[in-house]
Amino acid sequence: MEYKELIDAFAAKYGVTTAAGEDGLSAVEIDGTNVSFCEDADARAIILTAQVGELPPDEKGRFASILLKASGMLSANVEGAFCVDDDDMLYVVRQVPLAFADMDVFTSALESLVDLAELWREHAAAFASVDGEMAQRDIEEAALNPFLGNADFIRV
Repeated sequence: MEYKELIDAFAAKYGVTTAAGEDGLSAVEIDGTNVSFCEDADARAIILTAQVGELPPDEKGRFASILLKASGMLSANVEGAFCVDDDDMLYVVRQVPLAFADMDVFTSALESLVDLAELWREHAAAFASVDGEMAQRDIEEAALNPFLGNADFIRV
């Protein structure tokens, strides 16, 4: 399925507007999570990005080290990674090859990305609200889990 055809079918099925902006990104809100997607024509893939939230302000460095570990597991499992913008906003990014992208794969990828963003939003909040040492240990254990602490994370 081609990108535009897939996105148009997604918009029709779920009754959402997915018109791309000037930057080529389409955006939707799913369960309170802002998700954007665009085509990477060179890679023949869809790039999905979900906003997690701000890095914990007082523990950016320590939380970032946990994210690096989790990013390694994420990229090994689903071709994804965490990224942070100039305003310390955390995102999780995933690539879905167009060769495999039908409606079921696309919606499943969106759902798992939203689930992952929600999970890491909870981790960031826990990290910011409790003793940093204890939170770091607990979150690192989740980050080293192949499913990043969420047993039904990979649904594709």
